[in-house]
Amino acid sequence: MPGRSSARTPGAATSPASGVEPSHEGHGLGTILFFRLCEAFRSAGAEYMSLYTGSGNPALRIYEKAGFRTVKEFAVMRKEL
Repeated sequence: MPGRSSARTPGAATSPASGVEPSHEGHGLGTILFFRLCEAFRSAGAEYMSLYTGSGNPALRIYEKAGFRTVKEFAVMRKEL
């Protein structure tokens, strides 16, 4: 079952992180799973989905194929102690 709509943001879909076992990568499984997740959220009445990912994530092409677009970039900050 997909995640639920967020109480703080009506219509937003949430889901835990997911991935494909490295030995099964490159066969389209991640694409199939992600598109099915999108459809499950749509069927459950979600108005939109958002996700957080790194700029070097190989799955970016899957997200872009599904229609996701970057709307904000985050900085990673560090201070030596």
